[in-house]
Amino acid sequence: MSGAISVPRRFTQLFDTPNSLAGHALKVARVNAAENSLEFAPINISPFAWAADWVNVLDYNAAGVITTTTLAAQLNSGSTSATLTDASSYAIGHGMAIPGAGAAGAELAVTLTSVVGNVVSWSGATSTTVAIGTTVHHDDTQAFLDAIDTAKHVYAPWGNYNVTDTLTLDTYAGQCLMGGGDEKTRIYHRSLTKDCIVLVKVGTSLRRLMVIMDASLTPTSGAGVVVGKVGSSASVRTYVNEVSIVNTYDGLRTENTTSSSIYKVVIADPRRYGWYSTSGTPTGGCEYSDIIIYLGSPSWRAGVVAGFYMDKGDTTRYNNISFFGFPKNAWIRSTAGPVSTQIFTGFTNESGAGTSDYSIYLEKGAYDITAVCFTGGEVLLGNIYVGAGVEDTNLVGITIPCYPVGSSGVHIYGKKTKLLGIHVGSTGNSTNSYDGIKVYSGADGTQIIGCAAKKRRYGLTVENGAFNTIIQGNNFLDNNTAAYSFGSTVRENSRISGNFGIEDYGTSIASTPGYVGQEALSGGHFYKAVGTSSSADWKQITA
Repeated sequence: MSGAISVPRRFTQLFDTPNSLAGHALKVARVNAAENSLEFAPINISPFAWAADWVNVLDYNAAGVITTTTLAAQLNSGSTSATLTDASSYAIGHGMAIPGAGAAGAELAVTLTSVVGNVVSWSGATSTTVAIGTTVHHDDTQAFLDAIDTAKHVYAPWGNYNVTDTLTLDTYAGQCLMGGGDEKTRIYHRSLTKDCIVLVKVGTSLRRLMVIMDASLTPTSGAGVVVGKVGSSASVRTYVNEVSIVNTYDGLRTENTTSSSIYKVVIADPRRYGWYSTSGTPTGGCEYSDIIIYLGSPSWRAGVVAGFYMDKGDTTRYNNISFFGFPKNAWIRSTAGPVSTQIFTGFTNESGAGTSDYSIYLEKGAYDITAVCFTGGEVLLGNIYVGAGVEDTNLVGITIPCYPVGSSGVHIYGKKTKLLGIHVGSTGNSTNSYDGIKVYSGADGTQIIGCAAKKRRYGLTVENGAFNTIIQGNNFLDNNTAAYSFGSTVRENSRISGNFGIEDYGTSIASTPGYVGQEALSGGHFYKAVGTSSSADWKQITA
């Protein structure tokens, strides 16, 4: 290849540049085509220009700029040319989008056939008259589509690209769309209803770029990036990494995928969901890690629903997922199908300032929701809710400073919920209105082991009707009203022992026992109830 210098086999120090390349600012070391020696070549626009199966999207008439201009003259209905204020960034083959020029005033995308001074022409007449001063912009959609249809690997160098339709990677197995990194390859999504990038084929990947929507636009549907596709075979072994998604309606949507990996992703300021998981069948076996989802635009809060929303899913692991600023940071609700075996580890949660905000909200829809686990994370601001019908939830090793946002720290309605090593509350965030952990009627089989609550109203509240509760080895001292509040029949059906702030046995034998077999420790003597007729049914067991 022109510009390449063959390097002998004995050459080992790649910084020792051959003299013939000493004048080049950037160089790349590579194996030659025969794969029998090293060679150097200068880097031009793309470090992948030398790879046979990579193409540069700029070769397909992508503009690579976000420069906008205006109409210098009115554009009439039926026109095939326009005078721009400045056409210097346009060229033949470039796409141009004209707001309001399409049918019923829709945006019209055209491909330029001529550029003469500031006059640009295209084929296909406009449908609507557009006023002088209307802003027009580049449209790189067709350039991307042509590149994706032609090549297995598409490279988009640093630059700003406008896209008005969906880019679907479904031409080749193992297809990749990659930018230049550092958030300097920006794909500006301009459709208010469509998805921007969809990964379908086996092994497809999206890497090192940003998908962004202009803040002045108001989308009503669609997502920045979609993994999988409803109605198709599952997207298998899909990879998304070093990708940022900003201002879109939904940020990321995982729809129908298995054995995929998504990591090092930032999702900022979605209009509805940061991440929408609605996996179909087959599904599962995916790994998602190092993902940040945050809401930094309070003005959008009225339409925002959740940072992460799941309505169907199976056998997926999430690690180091951070959610910030949403009314519900992680909302799992089985509305589209069953949800089971979702494991979140090392997460960070901070909800918004509303009084009904939850950092983790588990809610049964029309289907079962089981075996969801949150472990080893922290809820910086907000609360946890496990709804009725949700079973086998595990909350393990979570810290919940629990700012007073109008709710108890942990609400348990679901059966067989396990709280292991949960720490709720702190001296700096004291409240007399709400409890640390609250177990509601119907939450049978709840286990609370090795937990602590501090500076709440009650450290623990358990209502009547929560059967077979196990409360062991906890610390509920140092709460504002009392360590605990139990319904009158809670002790009758619970196993309570070894807790600071909760006596292991009843202390009063002056009243009628609540149930046969009830135990009490009074005056240094151990008593047991043999009936429930009167206080005489307390029988002393020890001398």
